[in-house]
Amino acid sequence: MKSSSIAYLTSKANFAQVSREIPITKQRNPEKVDPPDVFEANKKEMVTDLMVKAKQIEYLIQSLPVPEPEEVQANRLKSLEDEMNKANDDYVRAINRAKPAQQIIRGAAQHAGRK
Repeated sequence: MKSSSIAYLTSKANFAQVSREIPITKQRNPEKVDPPDVFEANKKEMVTDLMVKAKQIEYLIQSLPVPEPEEVQANRLKSLEDEMNKANDDYVRAINRAKPAQQIIRGAAQHAGRK
């Protein structure tokens, strides 16, 4: 919205003299310029939209969780790493326990396939 708002403001307004020392050297085609009342209404609508967006952003920022101190984060990550290592060790033990059964099943399947 921001870039389209800027594009609108720069394309739908006519040039205005802001200083006596600096003359207006260019005019826009009147068909491309919004009438002053429409332009003002659109500017007010854009300002209102920007204020609403700013309040929404402020609300979202306030809703963010409070960051944990670095030490707490490090401890939590260490705990998660320990849990992951334990789960991996349990997985490896389960695979090793299953290998003999897998060999028995393979042997039985091969034996049954020969008959």
